[in-house]
Amino acid sequence: MTVKDLNTATRMTAQNAMTKALLKRPLREIQMEKLKISDQLLLEINDVTRAWGLEVDRVELAVEAVLQPPQDSPLQQLAPHLLEVGMSSVAGCALPLGQDTLKIVSEVELPAPHTGAGPSLKQPVAEGLLTTLQPYLSETLVSQVGACYQFNVILPSGTQSVYFLDLTTGQGRVGRGVPDGIPDVEVEVAEADLRALLCRELRPLGAYMSGRLKVKGDLAVAMKLEAVLRTLK
Repeated sequence: MTVKDLNTATRMTAQNAMTKALLKRPLREIQMEKLKISDQLLLEINDVTRAWGLEVDRVELAVEAVLQPPQDSPLQQLAPHLLEVGMSSVAGCALPLGQDTLKIVSEVELPAPHTGAGPSLKQPVAEGLLTTLQPYLSETLVSQVGACYQFNVILPSGTQSVYFLDLTTGQGRVGRGVPDGIPDVEVEVAEADLRALLCRELRPLGAYMSGRLKVKGDLAVAMKLEAVLRTLK
């Protein structure tokens, strides 16, 4: 009754717990403390799944190989439009490499700040989202999601900017302000967390469970935002 797809929800919970536990650990520590980390993951996963009537019996963490850092992707190319000038941290952002693979974060120094043309310092991250997300919208995405979202983005100044993503008709559309009709879901998120979601450093379910993503409406519909983020690969 709590979740529509128990298997998918459990997988997402496990993936988010694993990402949180492993993201900033060096590979040597992961290899040496696999059993300890697995026990920690088991506790964190069961904290969530027991409310669904499911108890995970065992978590086994297998580090088979070190994955190579991802090559430039469309998300990395559009990152300058999403981040403020001088904040080009996407080089250290681990992009998804598959459903059951391990994310490895580059520990090298960040590149020198980008000095070319780009959005102004006053332009919020969400403005970049508006200008870069539109080309990725499609009838296929509309058929997968079929919902209208209102984003209340909290800026560093404490003010709030409102945007909408309508994936109910046609190829979908995105814009500033409230949608024409009543949104299926209202999402409140800080600007920095929005950036983390776009870099895939943060998953929607993990953001919700940690309180960084506040949802008003159907949680299952809100989690369909994962399909939107996948289009930015």
